[in-house]
Amino acid sequence: MKPAVSVIMPVFDAAGFVGASIASVFRQIWTDWELIAVDDGSRDGSHDIVASWVRRDSRIRLLRQENAGPAAARNTGCIAARGRFLAFLDSDDLWHPCKLERQLQNLRDTGAPLSCTGYRWIDEMGNPLPVVVRPPRHIPLRDMLGGNRMGCLTVMLDSTRTGIPRFESGTRHEDYRLWLNLMRRLGPACGLRQCLALYRIRSGSFSSRKLSVARDTWRILRSAGRLDVFDAPPFFMRYAYRSVHARMKSKFGGT
Repeated sequence: MKPAVSVIMPVFDAAGFVGASIASVFRQIWTDWELIAVDDGSRDGSHDIVASWVRRDSRIRLLRQENAGPAAARNTGCIAARGRFLAFLDSDDLWHPCKLERQLQNLRDTGAPLSCTGYRWIDEMGNPLPVVVRPPRHIPLRDMLGGNRMGCLTVMLDSTRTGIPRFESGTRHEDYRLWLNLMRRLGPACGLRQCLALYRIRSGSFSSRKLSVARDTWRILRSAGRLDVFDAPPFFMRYAYRSVHARMKSKFGGT
């Protein structure tokens, strides 16, 4: 039988974390799920760790491909998915046990095509950082143009509305591009303000190249956001404020 939810997990050299990430899916109160782990050419023991979970639980599937990046790995998982609802979890992030249950109810209550939840940053060792991201309950496209309000590890979408989603390979912030494209076509997303996921900040994974990230965001506003050179600056300034505010909280604490 087809599961209600397909969880898509790209895996690349995450031997120190992937077991905990899978365990957080395994502990979900909502049990009608499948987990599709896509090994994106890992060079460490990630494949063997996931394979051990496959032997433990038939709801977990392991696919393997040559290294092509997380967008391509997510696309592979989306194509293989059998569930109506698709959720995304990277191999170093974690979910609260109530995450799938509460989010499914939120989607059914609102009828939105996409949903996201709040999440907290943690450091590489799993210690909480003072940054908690809480999305608004109603997320129109215009609000998303001021910066990505939807952490990929928290997103769930209804594939009967969106079709098979496709992340744009070879780009950064491919999730942000996809959310903008889907919302432009299908309308607003909904948000749960509860913190139901943990986003791990790993050495080398959180970009310190602020100028490069800002340049990427400007390009997304002009392309996926379809804003011209006169309309884009106010939204870019909103993104910049949110970005600086999050970094200040991470460094100094506070709300």
